[in-house]
Amino acid sequence: MGKYIIELRGCDDVTEFEMDINYTYDLDVLKKVAKKSQETSTYSCQPKMFIYKRERVPVDV
Repeated sequence: MGKYIIELRGCDDVTEFEMDINYTYDLDVLKKVAKKSQETSTYSCQPKMFIYKRERVPVDV
């Protein structure tokens, strides 16, 4: 388990929360969701998901 920050970033607001994430399965699924959200958002106001290690280090998706 590790502590991660999940960020949902839109045009005018951000929702952010911390989660304990299992390194094997859960993190892989969340990375896929984050990547898909970034790929399918077609303009800057559509929300995108980002994952950071608790220390605010971005996780590669």
